[in-house]
Order: sequence, then C-alpha cells, then structure tokens
Amino acid sequence: MQKKIITLNIYILAMLFLLNSCNFSLTDDFQPLTKGKTASLTTIAFSQARIKNNDLLFDLSLSKTAPQSINFYIFLETAEGESIPLVNAKVVCETLQYSDPFLDCSKHTHLYKWRFTAGKHTASIKLPLQQRNFSKNFVLKIITFNTFISQQNHKSTIKGKNILLKPQTLVNTPDKINLLENYGSVQVPVELNTNDSFSITYSVQQITEKTIHLLDNHHSIATANEDFVPAQGHFDISPSQALQKLSINVIDDQIYEGAQSFVLSLYSDQAIFEGNRQKHILITIDDNEEAPYLQLSDFTTTETEDLQYWPVSLSWPSEVIVSFDYHLHSVEINNAEGDSDYISDRGHIEFASGETQKQISVQIVSDNIPEDTESFSLSILQTHIAQLQPNAPTNYTAFITDASSDTAAPSLAFSAPRINARKGHRVSIPIVLQGSTTTAVHVYYRSFSQSAKAEEDFEDLAGVLYFPASTKTYQVQNIIVNLLDNSLNSIKDVKKSFYLYIEKVQNGKIGTNRRVDINIL
Repeated sequence: MQKKIITLNIYILAMLFLLNSCNFSLTDDFQPLTKGKTASLTTIAFSQARIKNNDLLFDLSLSKTAPQSINFYIFLETAEGESIPLVNAKVVCETLQYSDPFLDCSKHTHLYKWRFTAGKHTASIKLPLQQRNFSKNFVLKIITFNTFISQQNHKSTIKGKNILLKPQTLVNTPDKINLLENYGSVQVPVELNTNDSFSITYSVQQITEKTIHLLDNHHSIATANEDFVPAQGHFDISPSQALQKLSINVIDDQIYEGAQSFVLSLYSDQAIFEGNRQKHILITIDDNEEAPYLQLSDFTTTETEDLQYWPVSLSWPSEVIVSFDYHLHSVEINNAEGDSDYISDRGHIEFASGETQKQISVQIVSDNIPEDTESFSLSILQTHIAQLQPNAPTNYTAFITDASSDTAAPSLAFSAPRINARKGHRVSIPIVLQGSTTTAVHVYYRSFSQSAKAEEDFEDLAGVLYFPASTKTYQVQNIIVNLLDNSLNSIKDVKKSFYLYIEKVQNGKIGTNRRVDINIL
C-alpha cells in the first residue's frame, strides 16, 4: 500500500512539472535580443532576389509560422560596402543602438522597416531604389532583434552586370495610344528588336480588374461593341517580318462620352516584353463631340404656396453623368427677400446618361399682401462636364407676379432719374406715389456706393417710407440724405456719385424711376 502511494506521488509531481513547462512555453514573451542571448526557434531565408525596373524584389521566408508580428530592418550595399539608398527608408540606424560590423550606422544612416505579419511564414517584398547603374555585385542585408529568429543577421549577394537597367526589350510596342472617336481605325505597330522569331497572341478587350490600374482617374471604361470592336488572334514576328501592325477599330456615335479607354493585350510564351510575357497597351478614345451646353433662361411665376419648377436642359445628350450646382438667392438688382418671398436654397442637379431635361424646385412664399413684381436670382456655381453657352450669364432671374394685385394699384417712383448736390449739404430725395389706395403702401429703399463711398462721402441709408391710405391720386414723401464733407482727405474737384434704389413695394407697384443717381459736386 505504501509503495503505491509513493508511486502515485511521483506520478503527480511529474505531471505538475510537465504542465508547468507547457505553461512557461506558452506565456514566454519574445524579448529583444540582448548581448550573449540567442534563440534557436526558426530560420530565415531569401529567394528570387532581383531588381526590376529599379525596384528591389525578393521573397522572405521563415521555417516556422511567426506567432507574432516581427520587425525586420532591410538595407542594401555595394560589393565594396557602400550604402545603396532605399526609398522610404525612415528608421534612423542609431536609434537601434546596435554596434556590429554587419551594420555600420556611419554608412547606413536610414533603414527600411518591414513588418512580418503574425501567422505568416512567407512574404514577397518590393522596395523602390533611389539610384541606378552601380557595380555588378551588391549585397542585400536584413537584421531583426526578435528571439524567435535563430540568426538575427542575414545577407544575400545579388549578382549581374547592369542589373539595375531595364531588361532588354525583344519586341517594341507603344505603351499608350490616343485617338479621336471619329478616327475609324488605328494601326498599332509591333516591332521585332532581335534576330529571333516569336509567336504572339493578342486580345482587344474591355478593361478588367487585372488592367484597371492602367486607367486614368479622369477617364471611363470603353464598352465593347459600342465604343470599339473587340478582337483576338495571333501572329508570328520574325526577322523577315520584323514589323507587324494590328488594326483596332473604333465606333463613332453622336453622343458625348468624354475620354474612354480599353486595352490591347499581347501574350507570348517567352519574356519578350521588357522581361515579361505579356504587355497591355492602353488605348484611349477622345470624344470628337463637344460636351453639352446648359440651357437656362429667366423664369416667371405667380405668388403661390405651390412648389414651382424652373426648367433647365442640355443642348444634346451625354453618355456620362453631367451635373451642376446652383444657388437661389437675392443679389443687388433683386427686391424679393429670401425666406420671406421665396425659400433660398442651394442644390445639385444631375443628368443621367441620355437625359436632357431637368427641373429646379423653387418654393414661393405667399403673404397675401398686394405687391409689385418681385425678383430673385439663380446662380450657376459649378459645372461638371457641362459647358455654359458662350457669353452666357451665370445668374438668371426669377420674377414673382402677385396674383392678388389690382391693375389699378398705385405706382411708386423717384421724381427724377438723377440729382446733383454739393458735399456737406443735406438733400431731400422725393418719391412720388401716383394713384389712390385703400391700404397703406410701404416702400423699402437702400443706398449703394459707386465712386462715392458710404460713411466717407455720404451717410449709408436703408429704410421704409410709409404712404397712408388715401383717395388722393398724388402723394410725395422725401428721403433725407446727408452728404459728408471730406475736403481735407479728397482730391479737389473730383466728382463722385452713388444711388438710391427702391428694393420692394407692398400694396403698390414700382414705376419708371426705380433708381435715382446722386452726383456729388
């Protein structure tokens, strides 16, 4: 019995020791490498290290999957040990606090940092270089300070004469082609640059996910059988037929589409296109039709609570989306007040493919007060694709007529179109009401600067004149204007002017002289 108990205790102790060991290996954190400390968990290796089109490319692999993200620091040097700069090498070497002949921070001032993602064991790395045409042999080096790696310092020597130069092109082709939509067809040259012979397969097709990177941001994708004729086939190129021409057909139409692109793809079983087996040539169709013009005109409506619609159109349809931004507001020449007579607003109008007619919604506010015709403006703020007509305005006027106004309503006007006055004087500007009225008439007026400046040459004005209800057919009210004398600050004998303007009339209409010019002598 005692022997069994002893055996059991030994078994329990062994199990506890084993569990404790497992727990330690699972929770042990990976620490930066310190002097005299190494680990032997996994190894790293390079493969397919090469340079192409001035980019350094190589595959990095681990013998085991990384349990956590691991930082590697990459640098490049010539066979003589001189640093070769890498683009985006931002890690300052001295911050690593590492001293070893493998990495000389006096030469390699900046390193490229690459993070190996947890759970991975292979990575393909592409690093752009800053210089070209150095010595035949150079050395790719990598260093890490993670103890999961058995050998923190690793290097690979890359050999090859003129290895940073572009690979030899055995077959020459253009990279891009532009042509007008009504060009019909274009001949794409394919020219042999060697004494060998090759068989090439070609395909004229729409842009796909594989070739979308070729597309310019401002261009759209051309549609097969609508914008161009798709085709495919093959041809042989040899010293006896060193120049082949592929005919690409473009389809013309009468609709604006903007610039559209498609691709001519060439394929070979040998790397004849700058070291590649395929070549994609971007072909862009520039539209020969003009972008459509916006067509707007002034707009007249009645004072009603119903939503009104201001028509706008395009001169001809477009296949691409055409749009513009607008602003409904009042400017100097308008007498309608935003949010009192209409709802001022900003908006965006889009014409979909093929559309030519749209409407701008305008909300008019009815106040049931007889008024003269009022106006506000529509301003074109910005257009996309669409053009404005030559010499066309960017502001258009909406007129609101009062349906409740009587044709016999009294009219308001200044007594004269212009007045001369001397500086430093007080001037009375008469406004005349012609016609009897059963309700009070309110006249809103304001002063506007020209060569004379408000508060420097005259007192700025904005106010309301009140005409009571009366059977009289002729009434006069005066606007008092104070002209300032700034003789000490102004040039002698220079004439200046400003004007008064009737902005709005309630229970009446505006007559002939809506504005009076005041000349300061």
